[in-house]
Amino acid sequence: MKQKQRTMRTSGIIRADLIMLSFCILCACGQPGEPVEATPEPTPVDPYAGLVEVQSGFGTTMWVQEYPELPVNPLGAEDFTEEAVYTGSSYSVLRGIDVSEHQGEIDWAAVAESGVEFAIIRAGYRGYGAAGTLNRDLYFAENVAAASEQGLRLGVYFFSQAITVTEAEEEAAYLLEILSELPDQQFELPVY
Repeated sequence: MKQKQRTMRTSGIIRADLIMLSFCILCACGQPGEPVEATPEPTPVDPYAGLVEVQSGFGTTMWVQEYPELPVNPLGAEDFTEEAVYTGSSYSVLRGIDVSEHQGEIDWAAVAESGVEFAIIRAGYRGYGAAGTLNRDLYFAENVAAASEQGLRLGVYFFSQAITVTEAEEEAAYLLEILSELPDQQFELPVY
């Protein structure tokens, strides 16, 4: 009998708790049929406010501070009429391009007339896959000769995919071999 009374007393307490909980829920939510005012969600803060997205140089993009005195063109824009403007006496800026066989045949006279002052020309690259073969850029010699003829300052790059010191040394030796075939060519800019 005591056990039965204890169970009834306990279940009575539980019922009272449930009634109180229901009352609290109704008070919080309002009566059925009444509109419930929603608490406004906080406005999310934009972590990229005031930043611009640029290429990192490693196949990704990064966000950097935008400088009002340095207008830049959005990546991939068709119209590049707005130039980047730099001011200061501790540096100078040249307008240039980098090219490879992916651009095909280039009208270097038109490039020079457009105001381009230098070109960085791909000499070669390491191929993809396990073989990782070394390859010469199909237009390298032609691009060097034509850009030089137009009076552009020249630099060279090798698209490296070396994953070991040995492969990096192979790429450097291969690049030197390619450059040795142009003994009279002057490169004013570095090898990249």
